Amino acid sequence: MLTAEQQADIGNEMMKDLTRRLGKDAYKKLPDEEKQAPDLFVWAGCCMHKDLNSVKGENKRMMACWAGLGVKGPVQLANRDNAAVIDGIADAAETLTSAEQCAMDITACGGVKAASIAGAIFNNKDDKKGYHDMHKQYFVSVT
Repeated sequence: MLTAEQQADIGNEMMKDLTRRLGKDAYKKLPDEEKQAPDLFVWAGCCMHKDLNSVKGENKRMMACWAGLGVKGPVQLANRDNAAVIDGIADAAETLTSAEQCAMDITACGGVKAASIAGAIFNNKDDKKGYHDMHKQYFVSVT
């Protein structure tokens, strides 16, 4: 008497519960030395967001330091849309429009931009573009 959607929801919950129960049973059967790696990962997590936050924070401090020292810093590498806006800015002393200020604020430079470009090259969302498979195969072959 349930709708197809209600039946699917109940089926999904049942599968999740079954997966958890079977996973816990399989985990209990593992020797202690095989439990160490999953326990460590679950306990510590991947730390990606903590690392990302520390990099972003230090990048802001470094950029503020350049401004304080009067150093220009690395060149901004704008995307196609922002490049047209930024190229139109003749002098840093002039008052920027809101569009120009926005383009300047979101255009990255230095190590952050280099890491972003590397990510686009090595882990492109389109499997036909980028070098992620070759990169992975290289490191598998040398390890």
